[in-house]
This record gives sequence, structure tokens and C-alpha cells, in this order.
Amino acid sequence: MLGGEPSAEWNIKDVIKLCRQFKETYPEKTVWLWSGRTIEEIHLLKYGDIMLQYVDMLIDGPFIEVMKDLNLKWRRIK
Repeated sequence: MLGGEPSAEWNIKDVIKLCRQFKETYPEKTVWLWSGRTIEEIHLLKYGDIMLQYVDMLIDGPFIEVMKDLNLKWRRIK
């Protein structure tokens, strides 16, 4: 079962498995991932680059209420 930060040590392998299976089954679909870590931090993780290869859209970084801006553009990693 998944929950919390997708790149957490206890989640990342399951997230990779889920995303890989999803992309194999639905190659035309887009995988979005929300993370409290930045893309730079994810790249430093043991399995971070593997996880990111199955992610099309990453919304990264900690959520900071006072910086909330509903007009921000999405960030593409591919």
C-alpha cells in the first residue's frame, strides 16, 4: 500500500513498479507525480532516476501555503 511521499525509501520501489506497469498497459497516458522533494533531491536517491524515467510530469518541492499560486505552470521533466 502506498501513502505519503512517493520517493520515500519505503515507497519508491512500489511507485516504480506501479508506474512501469501503468506505462506498459497504457502507453498513451501521462503519469503525474507530486513530491515534497525537489527534482534535484530525487536524482540523488538510490532509485530516483529509475522512478523518474516513468514519470511524465513532476510537481516537486515542499508545499508552502504562503507561496501558493494557482496560476503557476506545470513543470515538464522529459
